[in-house]
Amino acid sequence: MKRGIQALIGATFGAAGSFASVASAQAPAEEGATPAIAVTETGSATSDRETTPARSSSRLIEEIVVTAQKREENLQDVPISVQAFSAAALDARGISDPVALQNITPGLVYSQTASYSIIYIRGIGTDAFIPSADASIATYIDGVYFPFSHGLAQNFGAVERVEVLKGPQGTLFGRNSTGGAISVITKKPGRDFEASVQSSIGNYSDHQNRAYINLPLTDSLAMSVSALYNHSDFYYQLSDDSPHAPLPPEVSKGGRVRMKWEPVDNFDITLSGLLLQQTGSGNMITQQGKPYARYIPFGETTTPDYKSSVDAPVYFKSRNPVLYGEANLRLDAFDSKLLVSRQRIRSNSLYDYDASKAPLVSFEALQLANVDTAELQLISNDSSWLAEDLQWIAGLYYIDSLAGFNPVDLTVARDFVPEVLGPLVSSLNLGGLGTAINVPVTGLLDTESVAAYFQATYHFSEWLGMTLGGRYQTETRKLAASRFDVALTNSLSIPGIRFAEQEEDTSNFSPKLSFDVRPLDDVLVYASWQKGFKSGTFNIINIYVPSQFIEPEEVTATEVGLKSTLFDRRLQFNAALFNTEVDNLQVQFISLLTGGAARFETAKGARSRGAEFDALWEVAPDTLPGLVATATGSYVDATYTNYKVASGFTDQGLPFGGTGGVIGGGVGPGQDFTGNRIVRAPEFSGNLGLSQSFELDSGSAEIAGDVYYNSGYFFSAQNVSSSEQDAFTVYNLRASYLHEPWGLRVTVFGKNITG
Repeated sequence: MKRGIQALIGATFGAAGSFASVASAQAPAEEGATPAIAVTETGSATSDRETTPARSSSRLIEEIVVTAQKREENLQDVPISVQAFSAAALDARGISDPVALQNITPGLVYSQTASYSIIYIRGIGTDAFIPSADASIATYIDGVYFPFSHGLAQNFGAVERVEVLKGPQGTLFGRNSTGGAISVITKKPGRDFEASVQSSIGNYSDHQNRAYINLPLTDSLAMSVSALYNHSDFYYQLSDDSPHAPLPPEVSKGGRVRMKWEPVDNFDITLSGLLLQQTGSGNMITQQGKPYARYIPFGETTTPDYKSSVDAPVYFKSRNPVLYGEANLRLDAFDSKLLVSRQRIRSNSLYDYDASKAPLVSFEALQLANVDTAELQLISNDSSWLAEDLQWIAGLYYIDSLAGFNPVDLTVARDFVPEVLGPLVSSLNLGGLGTAINVPVTGLLDTESVAAYFQATYHFSEWLGMTLGGRYQTETRKLAASRFDVALTNSLSIPGIRFAEQEEDTSNFSPKLSFDVRPLDDVLVYASWQKGFKSGTFNIINIYVPSQFIEPEEVTATEVGLKSTLFDRRLQFNAALFNTEVDNLQVQFISLLTGGAARFETAKGARSRGAEFDALWEVAPDTLPGLVATATGSYVDATYTNYKVASGFTDQGLPFGGTGGVIGGGVGPGQDFTGNRIVRAPEFSGNLGLSQSFELDSGSAEIAGDVYYNSGYFFSAQNVSSSEQDAFTVYNLRASYLHEPWGLRVTVFGKNITG
């Protein structure tokens, strides 16, 4: 159970200097996502009392504006499946980082392995997490693509909204968005002073702190500064027999500075700098399940839940500086936007792979990524040709990146060498020269991609519209460095192998076609067909043999959806039916018994189909104003339709008995996993919530609770019980009081209250 108390102080001053509700000044409170809401020039939410003064003071009720199609539109008018959450709504639900988005977003599974974010939407995603493996769910912050998943699950800080786009986004968001996209929009500097401070304290020594200030410097120049500092203990504990020191705490700290200059009405430029640093154990330990029988004498034993033995000083350190800029020029014929960014990622980590008290296997890695992007958008406006019936966007996109390990050190106990490092190293007869073998592996991947896209929506009438779009892209991927060496504990080094550089060029066209119909003013029905593309890649962790190019992943998706606002706008109900077919689904297989650490392979075919809904209901605005119910649900049938040469484990695989034997992965012909469920794809997941707001003389109060259910899923394509996450239910409670004269909100919360 996580429990604690939180305080938030904030204020927003309008043009006349009048005080606005603190809810419009505050950002998420714990584990977040950001929707789109109606925004003012300062980027603050419009006060609930201003938009619905007689009906509800709930922070969950608001008009939401999204940029899911790279133009501002009301959420209920966008003919795609997207969920959006404003800063106020995130705060009301206790959300401050993307991992918690899964609790309020049907079909989303967001988890971490060795500090890599692994994201699935509707059963589409990838469990391949090393730097040369692209996520299938693209992450954007202020329109800038963040391609690497290491340390990505960062606290949102002060945001305006978060949008979760479902299904392939191949036209507008491009490469590596075959399953969807998560877009975080932070607050832009504005012309009105605004400030807020938020702090919370809970068990697990949890301290969350966030501050934001917006300063109008002149009539045309404004600056905003946001900062965060978070500290907590890791939820795992070390076993009594663990020989190592306590785990380091989880600490994240950072800041963002944004400067906006608007010298004339039709032009503005915003420059931003972001720096985030994270340290801790960062999921760098694991729990030992059923150990392989041969290694039990070395200390391999099953450990209790949330406990592990650690023989190495596990740690995770990450430093992520980002510079990005946005320029907007508004002309009579169209609007134009230029986005540029430069990202630098450096992270060091040590992972104790064996989860035992014996020093058997560990990885220590230096990961780097240098990413430069640029995007030019031309967007129709109200003065464009046929503006009343036609909206369009055209764009060019460029990315250049170098990413990988330099190096990752694999350290293996001497007695493990034959199984882990294979015959090449074992044949050197190194026994007696040291107690362990160290193999530094270097792998760097260079990527350059250029794309052009266009999408247009034409309204034949007030009730019928059609959207047509496409994106063409070319990409060059180069295995820039691939080598390994051998070092002994007595400082003797033996030259290893330098593999030759490899290069592959690919191109792709991803089209989209959709129709939307309005049978009623507040009801939108849409049907869409679209394709998506995920880049082919190389494995950059290679021992013995050169890396093979993994073919690109392509998806074809169809969807029928409903968006509705019913009963005098008291009920918002959205639903969708979907079917996604995947060719060459990229899969990662991890085993130290195949002569390496990570191996890529492809499932030739996979399919995900199902249904989902989300609803927000203002139950009785006349008799019980402020009472709001929320509900989400997702049913997903996600299976491998053609996975006949797969890597997996067997109880009988090695002559020593026990688990751990490998079939496939270069050892034998492989297994047939056709018909198995796709990993991290629960058949059903959903959330129910209830919130009651009360108007008081000096402010307002809220009482809220919600329950999240997940039917469980598998972590491996083999679908064996040892890799299964059982069904689970999470209950959360919150109570808060807003003292308006001070602009102070105090919240008491409990997360996962049943433990």
